[in-house]
Amino acid sequence: MKRPLREIGAENIKYFRTKKGLTQLELATELGKSANYINGIENGVSFPSIDMMEKIAEALSIEPHELLMERGCPQNVFQFNADAFSNEIAESLYERLKKDIALEVRDVITKRQKK
Repeated sequence: MKRPLREIGAENIKYFRTKKGLTQLELATELGKSANYINGIENGVSFPSIDMMEKIAEALSIEPHELLMERGCPQNVFQFNADAFSNEIAESLYERLKKDIALEVRDVITKRQKK
């Protein structure tokens, strides 16, 4: 199920802001806004205009489209790809298990042949 862009954008803004080491107040000051404005965006209460998204991206030293990418921040990647991630891990473990079992069976057969 696709997540709303508003939710993805809010998480990405918070992620990239903290990654850059900015507080909400520092980002807000750079944008000429209040800390409450940034807090509202990050909590999904409001959403910035396209023009403001460009300013936010510039302040965070990223490209504007990164603010709306599901793969923008690790939280979004994990949440969006949880099933794919778990399937990938399960498949990897299954392949390793098959190899380990094959080696173990081969060792047992070799030991029995030597007797």
